[in-house]
Amino acid sequence: MALLLAALALGIHRVHRSYDRHSILLAATWTTYSFFVLPTEMTERYLLVSIPLLILLAPYRREWFLLAGVVTVTAFANLYLVFPLVRIAPWDALELPHSNFYYYLRPAHGPPLPVLAPWSEEVKRGISIAVAAVHVLVLALLAVRIGRGVPAEKEPGPETIPRPGGLY
Repeated sequence: MALLLAALALGIHRVHRSYDRHSILLAATWTTYSFFVLPTEMTERYLLVSIPLLILLAPYRREWFLLAGVVTVTAFANLYLVFPLVRIAPWDALELPHSNFYYYLRPAHGPPLPVLAPWSEEVKRGISIAVAAVHVLVLALLAVRIGRGVPAEKEPGPETIPRPGGLY
């Protein structure tokens, strides 16, 4: 929790230091991505908020396009490992209750649902570790960008946004 509070403080500091569109988008991306990576208990869906923000950063630096693509692929892999695609017809899926319990049925409760590309636990663990490593590296890159205040290659639009109350 302390790391998340520190990340929020760094995002607020970035916006306070430089109140332009790039800094606001970067701080929002940093904050949402930190909220996905840093808490001890997280949910995969929290990552999805960061992807559009990374895409909105793309006009400022081309590397954000690549980063958004990497995060999108890892988000898909992360979600697929938790909620695998079930090999049943969509109209049959409507009859299933909406619960994660049906993804993890034990033989005592009936046969497990057939999933696409069922992998062994070792493969799933390897993919999970690789995805987690990518997410930590992306967080580190965002930390460097937000901490150093790397200038944008080109600034689309006005340099600054008027602060509330007319202060700059």
